[in-house]
Amino acid sequence: MARGGQYLTDLERLAKYRQLAEQAHESARNATATEAKSAYASMARAWECLIEELERMLETGKREGDGFNPDATLPLTKSIDPDH
Repeated sequence: MARGGQYLTDLERLAKYRQLAEQAHESARNATATEAKSAYASMARAWECLIEELERMLETGKREGDGFNPDATLPLTKSIDPDH
């Protein structure tokens, strides 16, 4: 896995998001305060939403045949064409 300023591949990113979601679920299970349980559960759900979004993007790329590469990295920003 990439370290220190390097980009993660999409598959590495999925694995990392899953790990972070599981850690948040574990923290929610272990928390004693209601507010903490709720905060960790919300954090886990946020990671799961990112997982679902990335999986959809990867699946769409495969279906559309746009040269899906599981070792590719996601762009950090998306260019916006003001004329469209």
